[in-house]
Amino acid sequence: MQDGKSSDAASEATSVRTFLIADLRGYTRYSDEHGDEAASALARRFAAIAGDAVSAHGGEVIELRGDEALCVFASARSAVRGAVELQRRARERAGDEPALPLGVGIGLDAGEAVETAGGYRGRALNVAARLCSLARGGEILATETVAHLAGRHDEAHYAPRRPTEVKGVAEPIRYVQVLPTVELPPPPPAPPSFKPRLARRTSLLLIGAGVLLAGASPLRSSN
Repeated sequence: MQDGKSSDAASEATSVRTFLIADLRGYTRYSDEHGDEAASALARRFAAIAGDAVSAHGGEVIELRGDEALCVFASARSAVRGAVELQRRARERAGDEPALPLGVGIGLDAGEAVETAGGYRGRALNVAARLCSLARGGEILATETVAHLAGRHDEAHYAPRRPTEVKGVAEPIRYVQVLPTVELPPPPPAPPSFKPRLARRTSLLLIGAGVLLAGASPLRSSN
C-alpha cells in the first residue's frame, strides 16, 4: 500500500509542455467602435482560426476567453509551427470571409508543468502570458528555451531581442522573435493607441482555465 506522500507524488507528476498564448490586439477598441455583435462574431472567428491552426500541428486549445486563446503542445517545434500557422490563417481570406481586421500577438514558453483539472500549473504559463502581452499584432515572441528545443527548421528562424524584466518573474526573460521563412500577408495596422502591456486580460484567461502559477506571484492588471 502506498503512503500519502507517494500518492501525492504520483498525482503531481510533471512533463515538459510548450504553451502558446494568442491575443487579438485592439479588441476592446474594436468592440467600442463596432458594437457587441460585431465583436462577438470576431471572437468566434478568432476561436475557429486558433483551434484549426493549433490542432493542425498536434496542439490543444485549453481555454478560449473572448479575444484570447491558451494552447498547449507536447513539442516546441510543433508549437512554433502552430504559431506561424495561426498568423497565416489570421491574415488570409477564408472563402467569403476576409482576413481578421485585428493583428494577433503570440507568446510561447516551454517548461515542466503539472496537469490539473481544467488546466496546468507552471512557470512557463506565466512567461508565455508576459511575452504575449509584449507582442505587437503579427508578432510571435518565444523564450530562448523554445528556440533551443525547436531547433533549426524550414518554417522559421529566430531574431534575439533584448532581455526584459516582467512582473511576476524574478530574472529577466531572454527571448527571441520568431520570423517565419514562409511568406505571409502583412498584419493589419496596429491601433493608434496600442502599447505593449503586461497581461491585462491574460490574467483572467489563466484564472478561468484553472491554472495555478507555481513559484510566481499572481498575474494582475497593470492598468
